[in-house]
Amino acid sequence: MLVGSWSLIICRVPSTTTGTKISSSMLLRRATFAITPMKYDEDLLPFAMGPDLAHPELAFNQETDAKLLAWVETVTSGWPEAAHDLASTLTDNPGRISRAFRGLLSGYSVRPEEVLKITMETPHDGHHGLVSSDKVPFLSFCAHHFLPFFGLVDIVYEPGTYIIGIGKMPRLVSCRSRRFQLQELLVKQIAEDMMDHAKAKGVYIRSAAHHMCVCYRGPDFASVKNVTTYSLGSLDHPEREPEIVAAMQAAADE
Repeated sequence: MLVGSWSLIICRVPSTTTGTKISSSMLLRRATFAITPMKYDEDLLPFAMGPDLAHPELAFNQETDAKLLAWVETVTSGWPEAAHDLASTLTDNPGRISRAFRGLLSGYSVRPEEVLKITMETPHDGHHGLVSSDKVPFLSFCAHHFLPFFGLVDIVYEPGTYIIGIGKMPRLVSCRSRRFQLQELLVKQIAEDMMDHAKAKGVYIRSAAHHMCVCYRGPDFASVKNVTTYSLGSLDHPEREPEIVAAMQAAADE
């Protein structure tokens, strides 16, 4: 069984009085690597998600819309205009909402081992260095609240038996994120996939995301960003931190 290391989840929210920032953190298992602020282009979010994943087309029509409206009527009981407003937009294109969510949850239609199965063998003397894919955009749905969360994933891995195609890592992120998901499990699952199916010697995954269930309900702090990391294998050691940081910094400087 693979044993990895969680890192910190860091939330930053603006103070309600002074305008300064208050930081809080929660240790999940043990912090292996120091976390530096994850910078990214906000214009990429939340919809620049990379390649679409194929999924079977289903017939969504007035019948499926009726089930959707019944659920909305339950959630908005006492506010009849809510379901009415939604129903008025569906008459010209029945099934539109269901088709949209089918695509947004299409990660279930793909298996990670299928995404990573096309590889090349490493040279006889091995691959001396790390491979990284940074700022991979994703959108997912919180398994607790059925609300979207979105952000970016960084992947750093040390090839073992195989070197995978560079397009496979964004596809793996889409496969794992287009589901009902938790950010902590997202990085863990991607790391395990890279070890199990890409036969990596080691892997380090980091994600930074905005959660609608935190930004616009509950705590209701729109600026909160959560960061999670997970490491396995040869990269689950503090002495490898400089290499990991250098790999991510090289991409950030481009």
